[in-house]
Amino acid sequence: SCFFFFKQKTAYDVLRSLVGSEMCIRDRFLIPHPIDAGFFSPGEGAKAPGRTCIFVGQWLRDFDMMRRVIASVGARDRGVRFVIVTFPSRFRHFEGLGNVVLKSGVPDEELRALYRGADLLVLPLEDCTFNNALLEAMACGLPAVVTDIGGVRDYTDPSCAVLAAKGGGPGEMAEAVLALLDDDRRRSEMGRRARERALLFHWAAVAPRFMEMYRARSE
Repeated sequence: SCFFFFKQKTAYDVLRSLVGSEMCIRDRFLIPHPIDAGFFSPGEGAKAPGRTCIFVGQWLRDFDMMRRVIASVGARDRGVRFVIVTFPSRFRHFEGLGNVVLKSGVPDEELRALYRGADLLVLPLEDCTFNNALLEAMACGLPAVVTDIGGVRDYTDPSCAVLAAKGGGPGEMAEAVLALLDDDRRRSEMGRRARERALLFHWAAVAPRFMEMYRARSE
């Protein structure tokens, strides 16, 4: 028999459709992508006043949508600031926008500080399996406005994120961003739930699943 390990629920069905019935798959284990929720954690004390959103990464990010969301939010509230952490080659997507701070190559300690200093994560996606930025932000107690696509719902849900429909216009995300920034109580509750959910993917919670898999294979 053959054994395969999958990170995503849909991978099993996709692989079986590719290899056909002659491939024997005995077991399937769903082990989520883990993060260090001990390092990525909420900061202590009150957050500095401000209206700050953060965007992190480059792989499968919808940069065109992100630019349009920033422009739409900025047209209605110039006090909202967007911190963009990505590769320098992607900075061109944000040229001419006045409410943007661009960063690249930041160490983990600085990235954690940026998460802690933000009010929410904004993450338009073209597709998704797991997503480190989403999980790290959640672990730091940030609610998210994120595209509802791929494996996003394996890691988050409407209790801690606004899930924007893929193919929707920038208005949906911009409205969600402004609504959350204007509702401190809702944002705080979503951030608390984001942290709770992120703990499900902490290494200490995920590691026993590997042991379960190894024991099952040795029997």
